[in-house]
Amino acid sequence: MNVDENKISEEEAPFLNRFEKHIISFVDILSRDLIELSKEIYSILLELAKCDEEILIKNYSLEKLLINCI
Repeated sequence: MNVDENKISEEEAPFLNRFEKHIISFVDILSRDLIELSKEIYSILLELAKCDEEILIKNYSLEKLLINCI
């Protein structure tokens, strides 16, 4: 079971007690090169999103559009 660290306080204690707890992030499983590449891709996506503000959906969030990728 995966639970977002930011939303763990929303879960009920009996539910959480059923599982082992380990905190794993992309920093733990990706090499430095891949982390740097992901930062470059993120900055490119931000620039692309700024290109034509008329097309953008109001209140968009790359974090919501690219779940678990940022």
